[in-house]
Amino acid sequence: MKVVSKIEKFKGKKGYRKIVFSDSSTLEIDRELLSYFCINEDTQLDESEFKKIKELTSRKLAKDRVLEFLRRKSRSESE
Repeated sequence: MKVVSKIEKFKGKKGYRKIVFSDSSTLEIDRELLSYFCINEDTQLDESEFKKIKELTSRKLAKDRVLEFLRRKSRSESE
């Protein structure tokens, strides 16, 4: 069981928050997912919830990186 001890703004990634757990581990999470899962300080997450949140967060982060890559300049099909 993971217990959220602190939620802070994440510098450098707009729209992301940093969750600090009671065991000192951290997780970067999108604000939308944070509100979707109703995560606040002192929220308890079991292992299955934590894995699901971590997986969705990594997918969202990858999607955001790809979109940022595509926004920078026009790309060919091979790129």
